[in-house]
Amino acid sequence: MDRYLDGEIDKRFEELALLRAGSFKDSQSQSRSITSLAMDKYLRDVGDTGELSKKTFKRLAMPQLRMFLYAGHDTTSSTLLYSYLLLSRHPEALSRVRAEHDSVFGSDYSTEHVTQVISSNPTLLNQLPYTLAVIKEVLRIFPPAGSLREGRSDLVLADENGQQYPTEGCHIWVLSLIMHHTPNVFMDPEEFIPDRWFVGPQDPLYPKKGSWRAFEWGPRSCIGQTLAQQELKVALVMTARLFDVTPAYDEWDQLHPSKGIKLVDGNRAYQAEMGGGGAHPVDGFPVKVTMRK
Repeated sequence: MDRYLDGEIDKRFEELALLRAGSFKDSQSQSRSITSLAMDKYLRDVGDTGELSKKTFKRLAMPQLRMFLYAGHDTTSSTLLYSYLLLSRHPEALSRVRAEHDSVFGSDYSTEHVTQVISSNPTLLNQLPYTLAVIKEVLRIFPPAGSLREGRSDLVLADENGQQYPTEGCHIWVLSLIMHHTPNVFMDPEEFIPDRWFVGPQDPLYPKKGSWRAFEWGPRSCIGQTLAQQELKVALVMTARLFDVTPAYDEWDQLHPSKGIKLVDGNRAYQAEMGGGGAHPVDGFPVKVTMRK
């Protein structure tokens, strides 16, 4: 991976050098990748000193790019699996997702048509409010990971009773899963309610500020959250109308009998560490996939 990223950064530096030299007459030929944009901003801020700038940029960018690729790939795939799970449990929500996709992309849901439409006008993905609400609700119920924050001498946490907790010398583990399932943070936390993301502040369902932490919160939030949500939209647009996905844990348990834990909080597809960068449905989420009826 490091060799691949090293080569990509070299390639982007060459493109940027040609652009600045005026070799690119058509601005549309310029790469607009996140690497190119970050590189351009970096060089504008610190100045271009050739190989020294490239070496420094690589040192700063490589860990972030690895995180962008590794963590984003693994946690997004987990969220997609849980999207299929919850949509299979809530056919009315699945119907609304499919209707929204029909209204934006047309009734032809073949792979070829959808690919062509998205390629020609990717901004259509921004016209899927209900699909985004479903994604956010899936991430609320099944957040793929928590996060750590380093304590400081000037940071003291206080609970609802006023008890203070110094954080100096500590690492604070933010348990988004617990927070997302706490009744005084989210009303009806165990219920799948995508519409909670449409209501106003006067509605009891309205999420409190800072309560949804699937990508953490504030200036240290996940740098890949927009990419992850776009990837999930694309995946659902490409598949939700084409396939019916049904969990098959009963068949799995018959084929793979074991005495291990089967249910957590009443859920067979409970989250477990399956390798990678986040939690996944236990046993890899066995399913039956059929063409849409």
